[in-house]
Amino acid sequence: MKKIFLTLAFCILATIAVTKYARSEKFAYNMVKDIEVSDIKINNMEISNNTFYYSKLNDNQKKYYRVIANGVMSLDKNITMEITKENNFDVYKNNIEISLTAFLNDHPEVFFVGDKYEVLLIDGLAFKILSLKLEYTSEDINEIHKMGNELKKQIDLINSKITSANTDYEKELLIHDLIATDVSYYKYQDYDDIPVSKHTAYGALVDKSAVCDGITKAFQLVLGQNNIESIFVTGTTENEAHAWCKVKLDSAYYNVDVTSDKTLNSQNKNLIVHSYFNVTDEEILKTHIMDKKDELPECKAVKLNYYVYNDYLIGTLDNFEYKLKKIIQSQNNKPLLEINIEGISNVSSKLVQSLYDLNFNNYKTNNVTKISYNKINDNYIIVK
Repeated sequence: MKKIFLTLAFCILATIAVTKYARSEKFAYNMVKDIEVSDIKINNMEISNNTFYYSKLNDNQKKYYRVIANGVMSLDKNITMEITKENNFDVYKNNIEISLTAFLNDHPEVFFVGDKYEVLLIDGLAFKILSLKLEYTSEDINEIHKMGNELKKQIDLINSKITSANTDYEKELLIHDLIATDVSYYKYQDYDDIPVSKHTAYGALVDKSAVCDGITKAFQLVLGQNNIESIFVTGTTENEAHAWCKVKLDSAYYNVDVTSDKTLNSQNKNLIVHSYFNVTDEEILKTHIMDKKDELPECKAVKLNYYVYNDYLIGTLDNFEYKLKKIIQSQNNKPLLEINIEGISNVSSKLVQSLYDLNFNNYKTNNVTKISYNKINDNYIIVK
């Protein structure tokens, strides 16, 4: 997960001192204008309905969000606005932090904002100026546009590979698999030493290396370019900060964790699983903790879950060997076998016997004496 470090500076000056300071070369500002949220366009990479977190803000926070967006589009280092004296600095600071986080969560195409910012309050007797100081990965707007074009080129390349998809589900699955296959998870020793780019869609799609939030933003961005709505979600898994998406399909939301679906088989990046592809909140919360769960759309639909949709599920009412044979036949060209098995005991021994009887992966040969499988919740992943 990307961290944002906040440094606060509170300057209380008399009117004469403020006037003198503002006229000096050390301090200069231009009020950043407010814009309509529909006018926010970053590198011509608009995504579908990217205002979820904006919609959760109050009126003041929404104004800050829009002003921040306008400043970011121009690479303004000091995003300033005149404010009233009705609130204290802590209130303004908190609103700025909430608005900035909402803006970055809504806009995965913003890959060039650094991981530190500073809030300043210039306080005079007649006015107050609130200034948000941002860092950018480059101060050259032409360089940012060039990088944006590189990012768009990678998105277009992915889109050229999903032209066979006829439904949003099929597009989503292909995008999931392409990103999970092409992007390496950036391994680090110290979280604080992770380069900023590894938290971005640019790092994932152009550099082909990112951590969970960069991979998630890449997935979210390509989905959005295909008019599929998604929401950036933060939380934890295995006691570490984590990020994934909630994707909207056929008016229902599903959780998708691309990072977790690729790291299971990190030894071979081409082995991609689907244990967290279109799962319910109940399912993902077995292994994840979700931030602000009550503020997010509930995921309870199962129709487009990977195992349900493809009929890769074996339940207590099924003939185990018959259903397993059917699933093996449907996945016979894949490097691994994925099955969801619910409510059945002694699954391991049943799998071994059935795979032997069905001669899965030439299981009866003398050179093969055991199978290798992983279990995530009720999903069994058997590697050939």
